[in-house]
Amino acid sequence: MGLQDWFAGRIDLAFMNQIAGYTTQTDTRYTGSQATIAPDSGHIIYPNGHSTEASLTSTASCTFSLGMIDAAVLKAKTLTPVIRPVQTGKVGAVYAMFITPEMHYDLRRNTNTLQWGDIQKAAMTGGQITDNPLFTGALGMYNGVVLHESWRLPLFTSTGGSTTGRAVLCGAQAAILAYGRGSSSNKMDWNEELFDYGNQLGVSAGLIWGLKKTVYNSKDFSTVTVAVAHSSDATTQSAGR
Repeated sequence: MGLQDWFAGRIDLAFMNQIAGYTTQTDTRYTGSQATIAPDSGHIIYPNGHSTEASLTSTASCTFSLGMIDAAVLKAKTLTPVIRPVQTGKVGAVYAMFITPEMHYDLRRNTNTLQWGDIQKAAMTGGQITDNPLFTGALGMYNGVVLHESWRLPLFTSTGGSTTGRAVLCGAQAAILAYGRGSSSNKMDWNEELFDYGNQLGVSAGLIWGLKKTVYNSKDFSTVTVAVAHSSDATTQSAGR
């Protein structure tokens, strides 16, 4: 069970580093055996008129909000070529967006009109109570985007010292996961050996694999990156991460 958790975490970390374009991490053990590629200028957006991550501050105008999701969806639908959503059986075509816990914190605590709290209160008025995200902690779905929180998304620091992060909207084929011959997610090298005359058991697992964000003609194929700052309150609450 420990090795299962370890491998799942390692693959998840590689995926987050890849889609976020975390070029600071050069050890390919943490990036799916492949170098990362930074988002190209046409596939990254910033809040409130900013044009670089270095200029972001922890003020409310630079933190994550529903408006940033709207902006990412608009870009995904108007790029050439457009970013195809993922086809699902129950809800149809959707995008997936990965956000940091700090972004989730800022999203839930935004008290402005027509933000997360207002939408969930309206849902409660309509009868959605016991499974409302305000109570369950689930992120839910907004504007055709399924929201997922991940603490493995990388963090950055702006010129002014504010902690920043990258939310990533993903469409179909945002990343590619490949296995070597004879390997798969369900087929790994597994060895168990006894030591010390049978008093100690050693277990090892191995996998030939690689993971990469899809990029064609030097442009991200199916991701839109949203660079925002974390509020000072969120940064304080998550100190040490």
